[in-house]
Amino acid sequence: MSQTEVQLIKDAVIVNADVSNSAAIDVSKISGVMPLAGGSFTDDVTFTGASANIVFDKSDNALEFADNAKATFGTGGDLEITHGGSNSAIAEVGTGNLEIKTNSSILLQKGDSEFLAKFISDGAVELYHDNSKRFETTSAGIDVTGRVTADDLTIENSSGNLSAFFTATNGLGTLEVGGSTGAFIDLKTPASDDFDIRFDASGTMTSKGNIQLNVNGNESGVHVTANGAVSLFHDNVKTVETSSSHLLVFADNSGNHGGIKVRNTNTGNSSRAEIRLESENAASFATIFCDHQNTNLRLGYNSTGTTVAIDGNADMITGTIIPNADNSKNLGSASFRWANIFTTDLKLSNEGSQNDVDGTWGNYTIQEGHEDLFLINHRTGKKFKFNLTEVA
Repeated sequence: MSQTEVQLIKDAVIVNADVSNSAAIDVSKISGVMPLAGGSFTDDVTFTGASANIVFDKSDNALEFADNAKATFGTGGDLEITHGGSNSAIAEVGTGNLEIKTNSSILLQKGDSEFLAKFISDGAVELYHDNSKRFETTSAGIDVTGRVTADDLTIENSSGNLSAFFTATNGLGTLEVGGSTGAFIDLKTPASDDFDIRFDASGTMTSKGNIQLNVNGNESGVHVTANGAVSLFHDNVKTVETSSSHLLVFADNSGNHGGIKVRNTNTGNSSRAEIRLESENAASFATIFCDHQNTNLRLGYNSTGTTVAIDGNADMITGTIIPNADNSKNLGSASFRWANIFTTDLKLSNEGSQNDVDGTWGNYTIQEGHEDLFLINHRTGKKFKFNLTEVA
C-alpha cells in the first residue's frame, strides 16, 4: 500500500475518498456510524419498500407507515395493521381470533369527547347513537332507550316462563307466555288509564288493517275488520256480528233454542236479568226483564213507570198496555181476530172523533149485574138497563 493510499484513512474515518463497487470495507471500521449491536440512530431513518416506505421521523417521535405499508405480527403475518389512504384496518388474516384484552375498560370514541361504545370492566356494555346512550346491559338483562325495530323477535327461556314488561311513568303492563297458569296479559296501571290494542291501517305490514285472534292454530275466535264488522266465533263458527245499525246473532244449532241469553247469577229476591233500551242521556229507558220471584217476562219503562208482565206459564199480562197514539191502533184485525175478550167492565169511548150515524161522540161503560147488563153514559150521567130476552 502506498503512502498516499494510507493517508486517506484516519481513525476509521474515510476522508474524501471514492470507494469503488468492488472495494471491500471491514464492517468493524463503520460500526459507529451504523451500529450492529447496541448504539442508536441519531436522525431520521427510512426503510424503503417496493411500493410504500416506513420512516422513523425524529422530529415527530413517530414510526410512520406510508399508505398501504403494513405492520405485520406473527410468523405467518397473521395480524395486519394497515392504512389504505382512506380507511384504517386491524385484521386477523390467519385462522385464529382477534382478541382485545385490558385490565380495565375499553372505550370507543369519536375524538376525545363523543362516545361510540363502552365496555366497562365488571359492568355494562353501552352502545351510543350520536353520543346518546341507546343500549346497555345490566345484571338482569338489557335496557334499551328509544324504539326497537326488528324483523322477528324471539324470547326463549329454558324454564318455560316468559315475560315481557312494558313500563311507563304511571303504570306497568306485563305480557307473560308459558306461565304455570297459561298465557295472559296483565295490565297494571292506574284506574283512570285505558288498555288499547291498535292497528294502523296506513302502516306497511298489511293493506287490510284487520285484527284476528285465533286459537288452536287457525280456529277463529275474534275478528275485527277495519271499517267493518266485529265478529265473535264459537268453535270456529261465527255466532255474533256487528253492523252499522244492529247486532246480529246467528243461531243455527240443529233445532235447539237460539238467540241472546241474559243471566243474573245473583239469587237474591230482588235480582233480575234485564235488557235495557235507553236514550243517550239515560233520562228515559225501556226494559225487558225477568223477575227472580215469579219468573215472569216484564216490559217496563223508566224506574217508576208502568210495568207490563207476561207470565210464561199462564200466558198472563199484568199491567196496562197503551197504544202510542189515540184512536190509531187495533186489537186484532179483520183476518186475525181474538177468540174471546174477558173483561170486568167494557169501556167504550170515541171522544175526539164522531160516529157514522149522527156525527156525535159518546163515552159509555157496560157493567154486569146479577141478571142484567147496565149501560152508563158518562157524558150525561144517565144509567140504562139492557132489555134482555131469555132464550134458554
